[in-house]
Amino acid sequence: MYTLSISIAFLVMSFIILNYSTDYFVRGLGVLSKRFKIPGSIVGATIAAMGSSAPEFGTSVFSVVEAHPTIGLGTIIGSAVFNITLLIAISVWIRGCSVSRDVLHRDGLFYLLAVVIMIICMWDGKISRYGALSWTCV
Repeated sequence: MYTLSISIAFLVMSFIILNYSTDYFVRGLGVLSKRFKIPGSIVGATIAAMGSSAPEFGTSVFSVVEAHPTIGLGTIIGSAVFNITLLIAISVWIRGCSVSRDVLHRDGLFYLLAVVIMIICMWDGKISRYGALSWTCV
């Protein structure tokens, strides 16, 4: 088991690495978008989303392996709420942006669908393999 000071040191190192790697990640996404003539919103909704969700995925997998599945589920749901609320607000505070209705409708529809499926799948307090499959299909 890690001591508190070691855990804090790992957390600080993780933030330092994140600070430097994010710059390269965003530049790489811009290059991909231009090279393959893919709209930035599509690159952001797919590749960037997968890259930024990797830590939650890792946390979820390790929490299930360590017999703490509620930690993984809480991480995923908490991250989604944080992303849709605070991150959007902070991004707009730092630098205002505009979003076309097409992007809002496309991304909003899939997000809403995912939330509805989550609520249905978790209604009885258990997540079945069929529920997991329906999430995967979305």
